[in-house]
Amino acid sequence: MDKKFNPINSSNKINSKGGNKNYLIDEESLIVVTPINQDKKSNSNIDFREQLNRKDEGEEIMWDDTSGNKQQVGGLFVFQKNKTSKQEGCVQIHRVEKVYNPEHRLESWYKNVGQHNRNVLVLSNEFIKLDWNKWMELGGPKKIQGTQHIKKNKINIINYVNNTNYF
Repeated sequence: MDKKFNPINSSNKINSKGGNKNYLIDEESLIVVTPINQDKKSNSNIDFREQLNRKDEGEEIMWDDTSGNKQQVGGLFVFQKNKTSKQEGCVQIHRVEKVYNPEHRLESWYKNVGQHNRNVLVLSNEFIKLDWNKWMELGGPKKIQGTQHIKKNKINIINYVNNTNYF
């Protein structure tokens, strides 16, 4: 893609704790979560594997915002593999690094027909992986269908992320 990427919101809600990598996620930050279907033929699984390949190739990891386009730089983004009888369940928590206009959607996302007006979130290459039990302990949602905001127990997740000093 030849488009020049310019973030649309540069208001950074993260507070530096010193060093190049350690940040505190503000308690008012949003958390976006999206389910990754276990079916390898599903759009979410195909797109997720594409992003893993992009990461391996040194490219940015990207995903859609929610329909309201409210996520900002410094917020959190969660890929959730729901626990099922065929899948253990786990989550990957990323920090949102940049937010782009919908015109910067990847060409490969053309199949996601009702999402063409969503902003594009650029995610940190680093992530925190949690098993299902830890996610449940933090009060994370048990089942997600569609990209959405986490509101319930959000502070538990933010505090956990901040206590890990990972980002």
